[in-house]
Amino acid sequence: MLSQYIKKENCHICRFCCRFQNSNLWDVPLFTDEDKSKLEKKYTHITFKRVSRLWTPMLVKKDDFFDCPFLDHDKGCMLGKSKPFDCAIWPFYVMSKDGKIALVKCFDCEIINNINEDKLNSLLYTYFSQIKDYINKYPDYVKPYIHGFKILFYL
Repeated sequence: MLSQYIKKENCHICRFCCRFQNSNLWDVPLFTDEDKSKLEKKYTHITFKRVSRLWTPMLVKKDDFFDCPFLDHDKGCMLGKSKPFDCAIWPFYVMSKDGKIALVKCFDCEIINNINEDKLNSLLYTYFSQIKDYINKYPDYVKPYIHGFKILFYL
């Protein structure tokens, strides 16, 4: 979704969104049944656990972090275009606030933070219906609102 702004090389160097600490385990990506089935065939060493109606991969403990098992420390994310919804839209989230569903931005991606906000919003609006349709199909992707995240627009 954001590949015109974020190059794979930048993500490979940063890896912020693929490494977790206890405080952000809520952010581990979720996978649909279909995604999980496909990935289990290709990556037989990776296991998943059920989270509501979706799945999350079992993380790999490394130093003080828990790494996504799809993170290759030499090459970056192994999933390429097969990333789950959470990863495809990061550093944006779909969150619920005051009974409304919103697309929000966290400020953890320096590259996204440096993009002109009008350009970014314009790009995000082109995905508005896709995001809304996906959330309607998989409502478990909606997370509770986290104070400090910027609400961009309501779905």
